[in-house]
Amino acid sequence: MKIMYVYKKRIKNFLVDNYLILILVLLFFLIKSAYLLKAHTIIWDEAVYMNMGKYLFSSGGIGFWEIVRPIGLPLILGIIWKSGLNYIFFSEFLSILFSIGTIILVYLIGKSMVNTIVGFVASFILSTTSVFFLYTNYMLTEIPSTFFVLLGIYIYIKKNSLFLSGIICGVGSLFRFPQGLIWVSFILAFLFLLLQYKRISFFLKKSSLFTFGFLLIHIPFLVFNYFIYAKETSRLHHALLRPWLLGAWAQSNPAESVITGTLGSYVFKRFVKSVEGGLIAYIKKKIELDERALSLIGEKASIKTVQKRII
Repeated sequence: MKIMYVYKKRIKNFLVDNYLILILVLLFFLIKSAYLLKAHTIIWDEAVYMNMGKYLFSSGGIGFWEIVRPIGLPLILGIIWKSGLNYIFFSEFLSILFSIGTIILVYLIGKSMVNTIVGFVASFILSTTSVFFLYTNYMLTEIPSTFFVLLGIYIYIKKNSLFLSGIICGVGSLFRFPQGLIWVSFILAFLFLLLQYKRISFFLKKSSLFTFGFLLIHIPFLVFNYFIYAKETSRLHHALLRPWLLGAWAQSNPAESVITGTLGSYVFKRFVKSVEGGLIAYIKKKIELDERALSLIGEKASIKTVQKRII
């Protein structure tokens, strides 16, 4: 009886402390679940990830593979396909769960760092943001990768475990490569602390723990890359890093989505050239002004020297 009383009290306290986020999550889930009953038109990127999942779990017999795509989402989607479940329905349901998890993590991080109100406001803004709300039903990498990165940050805040945090954030980057920038963020944070407290041992320990965990989770993916791509190149690092190398080349267009030959590409190029021209003109003018200032200083110094000699 005493144990039941303790559990009831804990549940009551939990509901009282977190009722706002619970209501928000419930409403969000009910609204998004209604979309599950509608026919889901698969867009191109979704089709790619779903076919990559089939390719993985059929040993290349079904589907296809795009080298520049991360392996995280196809791996999970492939498990759904292999289990025989309705591929589209349960993939979309999984996307909704990742979205709810992201909302909850935003709330928990805000609550841990500031207070409950700040956590709720942040999660409410996220859940009602049009882009986030729209893509929560799509089988894409943005939201799942964000979920894992936020989970890694929350683990560091609550458990102070940089190694585990590095592993979880590494999982996020395996869902979407640019999420690897979270490693840069952590290292910069430790660098600022180094500059503030002048403790090199602290910086080396913290950055090493996070980096080791972050890289450790990538080892299976690197091994996978070697066996898949070794026959396509004679260089070891080309095989190990092939998705990143080819992905960097594919994303060489700074606008990413600007298609060559369109009005958008023409405007974008003109914009870039005008910015470049403006920067070059500003730098030249700055140099000319500096040179003029130096020459004036030199002339004044010469005049003073002559005056002294005359006196």
